[in-house]
Amino acid sequence: MSTYRTDKDGFPIETCWRCAGNGTYPSSAWNGICLACNGQTVTYPKGKVAQLAVQWHNDHHVMTHVTPAVHYDYAEDGTATAWEPVRPGDQIRLHDEEWRTVAAVRRTAHVVGQTFIGLTPGRLAGITLETVITFADGSTATSRGEQWRRRLDQDKATARRADLAAQAVKAYERLLKTRATNQAKATAKRAAEQAERETLVQALLEANPELLVLVGDKYADAHGFMADMRAAVLSGKPSDKQLAGAIAAVRRDAEREQERAALVATGVTCPTGRHTVEATVVWVGAYDSQWGVTYKLRIRSDEGWNAQGNAPRDLLRFAPPEFRSNLSDPLPLSDPVDWLKGRRVRVTATFAPSDKYQLSGKFSRPKVEVIEEPALA
Repeated sequence: MSTYRTDKDGFPIETCWRCAGNGTYPSSAWNGICLACNGQTVTYPKGKVAQLAVQWHNDHHVMTHVTPAVHYDYAEDGTATAWEPVRPGDQIRLHDEEWRTVAAVRRTAHVVGQTFIGLTPGRLAGITLETVITFADGSTATSRGEQWRRRLDQDKATARRADLAAQAVKAYERLLKTRATNQAKATAKRAAEQAERETLVQALLEANPELLVLVGDKYADAHGFMADMRAAVLSGKPSDKQLAGAIAAVRRDAEREQERAALVATGVTCPTGRHTVEATVVWVGAYDSQWGVTYKLRIRSDEGWNAQGNAPRDLLRFAPPEFRSNLSDPLPLSDPVDWLKGRRVRVTATFAPSDKYQLSGKFSRPKVEVIEEPALA
């Protein structure tokens, strides 16, 4: 038999689904307290169990709280139904007074409350009459709709609670069985989908051996385009465009690696110290910080090495007119230097090679001159 937690009344409870048992929720508007469990860390399972638990709490409130005033409900046909919450023999009290036993209940003609809800517009749907209560000790009290406390009939309450809790337990056990069945079905479905996917991927790799490197460890941490191509291949159902793109990307990377290996073999490296070189801008970007926007450039020399550094602010004066409106924009936009990508530049800067890769490096204190200046309007 399944084991589970219950509250003090015997109704099954679970860890709160919204806050995961933390009692707080970051986006909660009420002081961060989880609104699903009211900070209690547990909730009643949704569905029948929660309905039965709420029903018990409502019934318990009705059994222990009462409005002695007599109320009439009117139906559409004009018939009235009288509700007398207090009957002779009940023990009630107002606030912290002594318990008194009701001997008689007498309603008066004085209306103390009216309800205009439902039915037809403007139709009197209910009235509450002032009620005089006579107690066994001879005292009387007048009720005009206020709420009194009623002494609970323990035997009746215990039987009611036991009945609802038993129904809740049965409903929860059915819920657990349903969850287990659904979980088993979902697991079996995932296993079947995984097996089908592995079969498709295997067939795809057999037909395109070049893609073996793409699904291996080499590109396991890839991001951007190569990550998308890897995911498409591992799905087993890449489109024709994705398949062609993946093969082309693998071939392109292989060619680049061969070129880099050849450069490394010939001793090409990023220079050290201050030099003037001609290169091509291959990447531009912008970063925002507390000191404002910093523009970055990555250049590739004619020898094959590349370096990255800051773009001088005075370089922006060469920007085409359509980009000049962004020069005072405080946001980290790369637009002001986007026009530089692909252009030939002459850079005088202090270069330093990378400790990890001899074909990469960085530069500082640059002076950049655009060799191929854009035509300014």
